[in-house]
Amino acid sequence: MNNYISILDKGVRNLGSILSKNSKIDGRIIAFFFLITYFSMIYISSLVMPYDQFWAYLGVPSMSPSFADLRNITSALECDRQGFDPLINNPCDPWNRPMNYPRIWLGLSSLGLDQSHTFILGLFLAVLFYACIFFIVITKRLNVSEGLIYGLVLCSPAVMLAVERGNNDMVIFIFLGLCVFLIQKQRILPYFLILIASILKLYPILGIFIAIRENKRLFIIITSIMSTILFIYFMYIYKDIALINTFMPKSAHISYGSRVIFDGLNVFFQKIPIIGSDGIPEIFRKTFSFIGILIVLVSAYWWAYKNRGLSVLNTEQIDSFRMGAIIYIGTFIIIGNNWDYRLIFLILTLPQLFAGIKNQNELSDYAVFLLIAILFTMYSSLISKMIGGYFVFPLEELINWLIFACFIYVLLLTLPDWLKTKLRLKNFQIDYG
Repeated sequence: MNNYISILDKGVRNLGSILSKNSKIDGRIIAFFFLITYFSMIYISSLVMPYDQFWAYLGVPSMSPSFADLRNITSALECDRQGFDPLINNPCDPWNRPMNYPRIWLGLSSLGLDQSHTFILGLFLAVLFYACIFFIVITKRLNVSEGLIYGLVLCSPAVMLAVERGNNDMVIFIFLGLCVFLIQKQRILPYFLILIASILKLYPILGIFIAIRENKRLFIIITSIMSTILFIYFMYIYKDIALINTFMPKSAHISYGSRVIFDGLNVFFQKIPIIGSDGIPEIFRKTFSFIGILIVLVSAYWWAYKNRGLSVLNTEQIDSFRMGAIIYIGTFIIIGNNWDYRLIFLILTLPQLFAGIKNQNELSDYAVFLLIAILFTMYSSLISKMIGGYFVFPLEELINWLIFACFIYVLLLTLPDWLKTKLRLKNFQIDYG
């Protein structure tokens, strides 16, 4: 075992030295070149075949007409003006899908938007999304190795699924990206951005967690105020939330979350005659999921409790990491079945992972694993297409659960001292730079 640990430590040191090397080329140019090449391929392919067919070759299950998720909103605006309730009946949608977003999105109806605006809105949203990444998330110069990894992530099937569908998670990403960018300069605006994002899509309420950077008193004030406001809002729209949950499409394919592995296995059990076509009852699948979550939470806490290493995490990226990690953890537990486009929030964790590898601290090994695991899960649909889903699916779900566990462990280690004392964890000091 010691030999394996020494080999791993050596590998981390080597990777850290590679990522620490400076070069005359800014790695952001390399990442941008990846994107230009990717979209150039999409455009050229559209001249000789349907664009959605080429997307499929790249592991992105596309839909036609384009920007299908954004079209769910623009079609709902049409039906809203016609007197329909799009959350119940949305015949204007090409696939007859009810709108599965909070009703506040229908406020855009007064602007006269309809499906004819979908394409230009989709392009505009994609440009804003990538601009947020290059100018807000990646705030410093990258070396060549970092640029290559960013390029691979930004061109991954998971990220491109969000772009191809025009999914409004990109809007949420922009709000939360701005939040972590401003959090070191502003006191009120960042939390106001989280509030807006939560009103638009509900789950960004998880972003309140980054208020943990504040002192104990301010943290309690901020979380109390925001929780109260959002609780009142959620109670006001609780009927709409029930409708959204009823019609929300879910699948064990191109998805992550605590329920995915059990839903995927259920497809197999449904083929066993003695079990029946319904497979394992949903209540059992939920129970298995809950047990799995509980085991991971207890294990991560125990491992953090046993960690006796004292160090200083000197980084400006901890807020971004916390935001990306808590969105993954929260959606993994609460929603349980998320489409892979929501993995775009893992991009927020990358600056901290690179810093952790280069700084060679106690978290370096976990940073290496998380970096490799994120790349794998983001490319899982393409890998599955190449070598077969029967092998990739269980491996992908194992990796998703390990990402879940590692994020919890790292967040526990980087909690402020006052909270770690209550949890009986050793202090791991943080220097916010």
